[in-house]
Amino acid sequence: MIAIHKNAMRSVITVVLTSLLTTFHHVFRLGFGSLPMWMPFIMLPIGLAVLYKRSRFKNKWLLGAYALVSYVIIGWFGIVDGLFDHTFRVLGLDNITWLPGGEVEIVETVFRIGSAETSHWFFQITGSLVFVVSLFALYFTTRFIMSRLAFDAAKKSDQGKIQRPASPMHGESP
Repeated sequence: MIAIHKNAMRSVITVVLTSLLTTFHHVFRLGFGSLPMWMPFIMLPIGLAVLYKRSRFKNKWLLGAYALVSYVIIGWFGIVDGLFDHTFRVLGLDNITWLPGGEVEIVETVFRIGSAETSHWFFQITGSLVFVVSLFALYFTTRFIMSRLAFDAAKKSDQGKIQRPASPMHGESP
């Protein structure tokens, strides 16, 4: 059970970190006005994890909702945006997404770090960092979900076994 708690905590931390980095990355480009749009992606995994823990790790609907939200964050922000848009650009490859701004050479940002080109590269590198963190989130979330499902399956199979009382013939006390 301790492994489940460790995996759960690592999953929540890395999924929320993916969301926080994505928020920072997009607020850098779009400005503080876009901040409310990103808050659900930070709060939802935390809220679902807390509710699941309060259910004593028994509510499978909450586990499923947490898994769904986490994998959407990992898939959309980490893989589609982080890998296909930003990491590919950093590596000098063509962007293969349809996301807005993907067709321009230098992405304009609201905030600046020196020149427009420096800001552009900062934006691309922070997007790539989202991809890297999302890989950890993918690993820990999958470990958490799999360990929880394995624990539940083992518990269920143990409940089906008939418990025999200890036999005094074998030196065991009843």
